[in-house]
Parts: sequence; structure tokens; C-alpha cells
Amino acid sequence: MQDSAQIGGVDADLASALIATGVTTQPVETVMAVLAASREGASITAAAKASGINYRTARRIVEAAKEYRQRQLAVVS
Repeated sequence: MQDSAQIGGVDADLASALIATGVTTQPVETVMAVLAASREGASITAAAKASGINYRTARRIVEAAKEYRQRQLAVVS
């Protein structure tokens, strides 16, 4: 199991990448909160409410993060 500092760094890097690629204009802290909530099993609706953003924005973040991770795995393979 990864410790929270490691996960936070990964989330920060992923959040920064999503912002840099234009997926969202939300602050990195908000993107990290959505990613953390999603990773912990929260629904997109719950992640959006907890982060103070709308559902569509949270869904875009979660889906883009999933695609980003899949691309990273494909590059490693």
C-alpha cells in the first residue's frame, strides 16, 4: 500500500498534467480532491459535491485521469 505522501505527489503530478493539457481550468487542489475522492470509491456526484464543482467538470476530470493513466501504462508496456 502506498503512503499518503506518495499518493499526494502522484495526484499533484496528474492534476498538473490535466490542467496543462486543457482538460480543466480548476485549481490543482480541486483536481487533486476529485482524484482522491474517486480513488477512495466516491461516486462522481459525491466527488463533485465535496469539491464544490459541478458533476460534468468532475466527470471530465475523472475520465481524463483514467485515459491519462491508460496511456502511461501503454507507454511502459
